[in-house]
Amino acid sequence: MNKIELNDRLQILGMFGVIASLLFVGLEMRQSQQIALAGQVQARAEMLTNRTLALMEGEADTYAVL
Repeated sequence: MNKIELNDRLQILGMFGVIASLLFVGLEMRQSQQIALAGQVQARAEMLTNRTLALMEGEADTYAVL
């Protein structure tokens, strides 16, 4: 009887381990998505800054908008 209870406890412990690992992977995926979005925002801001600087320097032909 005691052996069955130990087996059940180990299965519950394993189930909690699987749930915890899935939560951890989900948090890592969310962090990776936020990093990717931040990189896109930074790249767009850099392009806008380069275009503005080109217009200020008189190189409007280089960054002509189609």
